[in-house]
Amino acid sequence: MKKLTKIILTFFVAIMAVASVGFGNFPKSAVSASSIQDSQTFVTDVSEVLRNYVTFKNRLAGSDGEKEASEFIKNYLSQNTSFSPKDNAYVLDGVQTFTFESVFSSIYETSQNIIFEYDSGKDTDKKIIIGTHYDAVAFKNGSLQTKENIVESESVTGSAGNVATLLVLAKYLPSLNLNFDVEIVFFGAGESNNAGSNFYTQGITDEEKKNILCYINFDSIAVGKYTYFYVDEVSNKLSNLISDVASNGNTNVSMVKTYNLSKVMTDNTNELGLNYYHLAMNSDNYSFMKNGITAINFFAGDYSYGVALGLNEYENNEIIKYTENDNLDYISKTYGSESITKNLYDVYKTVCLTLTDSNLESAIMSAKNSLNWFYMFFGNENLVVYLSVIAFIIFVIIALYIYHKLEIKSYYSNIEKEFLTTVVQISDEINANGVDENVAKAVSQVVARDIKKTKTIKSKKNNKNK
Repeated sequence: MKKLTKIILTFFVAIMAVASVGFGNFPKSAVSASSIQDSQTFVTDVSEVLRNYVTFKNRLAGSDGEKEASEFIKNYLSQNTSFSPKDNAYVLDGVQTFTFESVFSSIYETSQNIIFEYDSGKDTDKKIIIGTHYDAVAFKNGSLQTKENIVESESVTGSAGNVATLLVLAKYLPSLNLNFDVEIVFFGAGESNNAGSNFYTQGITDEEKKNILCYINFDSIAVGKYTYFYVDEVSNKLSNLISDVASNGNTNVSMVKTYNLSKVMTDNTNELGLNYYHLAMNSDNYSFMKNGITAINFFAGDYSYGVALGLNEYENNEIIKYTENDNLDYISKTYGSESITKNLYDVYKTVCLTLTDSNLESAIMSAKNSLNWFYMFFGNENLVVYLSVIAFIIFVIIALYIYHKLEIKSYYSNIEKEFLTTVVQISDEINANGVDENVAKAVSQVVARDIKKTKTIKSKKNNKNK
């Protein structure tokens, strides 16, 4: 049994060692925020962009309003940033046109992704992609989410806040002096099963994937008690790095605990090999994840307790996203005019601090490896079954070991009781006046102890003979 105990302990020590290598903390690094715009400058800029953008109230995927919104985004990037429109066989002057099947009309519509690039000037082919969808949809409050109940909406948290933040980030990004290039993408038809990001990622070649460090996504960051980010089901060096810079930057951004997020799909095994995905995956970041690209998703809400069933922006409050109330006036009156810009700035600052961290590239590579390991494990049904069987066998062995120890203890306990009874009987026969029970108990314990010693000696002799 001692050999078995050593084997079991060695097995668990090995598991802990592997876990510590794969998911250990990443060394912290000092991050300078001197090149990041102060909150007041950011708030002024993002508020102006937000007010202008929400004038496009009808941004339904495939609509004229969505097309007008895409032209606003393109004009802002051309006039206010150092980004250049991407231009190749698939993208014409920053516009990537595609068709998709609308989830609202079940007919094929046309939409467009807006893609701009920034050359860091460094000798590198590495780049980070940052994106968000810019279309929107809202329904009458209390009504079913059907085509008949679709209404116009500013969709502040649905997409306007994300768009405004990304545009302002593009404006100030050159001041960060990054060591890699950046591509920003505004996806059309995001509310139609992420059609824009799905189309975009399908066009990425295996060779191009090698140079993409990661994708950063903004989704519904304008409204929510807290702001979260998601990288993987388990913490890794990249999520630890983001947590560090967010904390050091005094932002209200933290890693989401996946057990707080309700499962929204459990039918079939998805592209990641998992049989589910949750709210933190239910955005454009998922399109990149299923193509093997490390992704970071920022979103807001209140998932600080238990399991939240679906969207949850503020505990015990009605949902704003996808409703007529998703507008600047209602949100400002309900949660304060600064609630929106505070969330947006926290995401902006966290992203800037992350992009400028000297450990970012190595953290991304480490996260990519741990991500692949995680999905390889949970996506391989045969492997899961095999390891489950091994775990069951180990459990049975441990249970038998414990049972054996308890059985021996019970055996000797019964011996002591039997000797006690025997000694009492003998003493009664010798001494008609009765017996001292303490003496009888002491005698029985001595005899039982001698038997134990005899068994131990015999066992050692047998082992030597073997």
